[in-house]
Amino acid sequence: MASFTRRFVSVLSGSALAFSLVSVPAAVVATAAAQAECSTSGSGNWSGYTVTSSWLDSTAAPGGQATLRSTITGPGGVVGEAWQYHPEGFVPESSRVRSYKFPTGQSWADETIVRDAGNNAARPSGSGWTTASQSVTVDITYRVPEDAVPGSVLNSGSKVRITAVGTGDFNPIGACLTIRGKNPVESVQGSLQGIGAGSLVDGSVASANMSSDPSGSIADVINDLDLGQLIGGAMGS
Repeated sequence: MASFTRRFVSVLSGSALAFSLVSVPAAVVATAAAQAECSTSGSGNWSGYTVTSSWLDSTAAPGGQATLRSTITGPGGVVGEAWQYHPEGFVPESSRVRSYKFPTGQSWADETIVRDAGNNAARPSGSGWTTASQSVTVDITYRVPEDAVPGSVLNSGSKVRITAVGTGDFNPIGACLTIRGKNPVESVQGSLQGIGAGSLVDGSVASANMSSDPSGSIADVINDLDLGQLIGGAMGS
């Protein structure tokens, strides 16, 4: 009897192990497949046209900026609308388009932004760019929300309407941005902005000195502030 009981328990344990080996890897494989499809760049094809979306930097910090580029190629149609689907909470701040213009050739032009906040989408306001000679490139720069979680990977998408051809809608498209933690300079900038010194910080970031020596520029800003105010603001943040 004892021998039968041991054999019965052994069979049950083996069945449970087999079930776990069948069910768990399925979830792991699905996750791995989803991750494999997500990189800094993704593309979609329709009616002879291709749109490729790419983050110019693979990572961005909370409160920082990130630029998503859409490149549209095809047999010569006219781009009527070029939408980007951005991660939730991202705020589009600026946009520009590179397209062919006769007789100067390819050049960049700044455009105002049209938003569809309900669908987390944005596009440049212009239209009529042709893919006949070369590709059309759309850059939109976004502000990353302060509550973005470091380590998270955020996908994006694209929707392009070609006049008299149709619309390619790819959401998501597989172009992903990874949120990283703030570096020391970005952390100090956040503290300064928190106590109302944002204009000083923005001015330092835009200066040539910031590009060559970020820590020196931040030190200059701190020296111009009341140290007690800075410490109090940082501790309260």
